Amino acid sequence: KGTDTKIITVMGGTHPTLFPEHCLGSPHVDYVIRGEGETPLFELITKLQTGSTQGITGIPGVSFKDSTGMHISEISIETGIDLIPDRRLIDSTDYRIGKKKYTFFLTSRGCPFHCAFCGKPSVPYRKRSMAGMEREISDCLDRDIQAIDFVDDMLTLDLPFFSRVLEIFRGTGLTLSAMNGIYPGCL
Repeated sequence: KGTDTKIITVMGGTHPTLFPEHCLGSPHVDYVIRGEGETPLFELITKLQTGSTQGITGIPGVSFKDSTGMHISEISIETGIDLIPDRRLIDSTDYRIGKKKYTFFLTSRGCPFHCAFCGKPSVPYRKRSMAGMEREISDCLDRDIQAIDFVDDMLTLDLPFFSRVLEIFRGTGLTLSAMNGIYPGCL
């Protein structure tokens, strides 16, 4: 906003999801995406491109402020978690583990637990389809990605499911790592 007050700023992530009023209280923030943001951000950008803010209140997950006050939405939870990122938009040579080109990969979303110490909002645990993951693996291989980093919150929660996931990676030559989401109760 210091460069140009007309620049639209959108915040997302854990803090804006849990404390949207705090974030929107800043004069530098126009919109907050609460929860999972792929669809809400796309819909917000689509509406803003028309030059009108009409209909933004109907976008799940989008909170904002206007002359009448703050409009706080519910948390958005994606229903189509088999969405595959368009990796053509990213130069895969910019992302490396060691010398290998890598990308992030999700097999599931959410967590079934409601731990008092956790800072993340409660989002239901959902698993991706094997077919969706097979398509994504193929897409990664087509782009010469050599390593996968799983970023699930609960990667090993359902061991039979995780075993099937590992099976579809067999023979791909991809290096697998999990810097997050190894559920200790299953080890």
